[in-house]
Amino acid sequence: MTTTITVPIQSRMPRAEARHLLEHIRENLRDVRLQLLALYDREGWRSLGYRSWRELVEAEFSVSLGHLNRLLAAARIERDVTPAAGDVDGTPRSTRYYSELGRLDTADLRREIHNEAVALGVADGVGLACMVDRCLERDAACGAEADATAASIEPPPVDVAQIPPPATPRLVPANWPVRLQRCTETLRAHHARLGRHASAADQALDHYLAIVTDAAAVHGSADVGTAPKGGA
Repeated sequence: MTTTITVPIQSRMPRAEARHLLEHIRENLRDVRLQLLALYDREGWRSLGYRSWRELVEAEFSVSLGHLNRLLAAARIERDVTPAAGDVDGTPRSTRYYSELGRLDTADLRREIHNEAVALGVADGVGLACMVDRCLERDAACGAEADATAASIEPPPVDVAQIPPPATPRLVPANWPVRLQRCTETLRAHHARLGRHASAADQALDHYLAIVTDAAAVHGSADVGTAPKGGA
């Protein structure tokens, strides 16, 4: 005699129920991220008698240290970009969402892209990744344009031979220390713009110092000092 066992077939979950369940799971994961961050930042692991965060993770969790550290990183970014009252749309966002924001260099830029995503209704990691990619491409293009502009500016060469010879004592002005200071400051201010001609600028400064040193010696004063080079 054959016994037939009937297994009830579960109906497919309706879309509305699936969406509600997904949002509930995402909200719980968000809470887990923030709770992990509190446990780490406030050294809860030390209060529990562990010598390190790693030791607690290996003893208390069944997931890898790397996975929990990714959750921690996402929670830090979430804390930095989210106002104290929470996002106006109240949408929980995934760990990947905040990991994508982490590709941006500065907190200000992360907040800018996050606020833009909130305004556009982008809450998933895939959509945020596209926004971050566009931001990075835009910054790279701006940086390349700035580099090209800087490279196209040819700094004027410094011809040491054009500097007049040392002045005779009667041609040395009474305010030569002030003029020396002004010359030194001017060369220092423009030193960075001279690029490959910087060494010539140093030679010009040495030559000028030689002029005033000779003049000072004639006037009986050796208190000329040493002018810094290279913007130092």
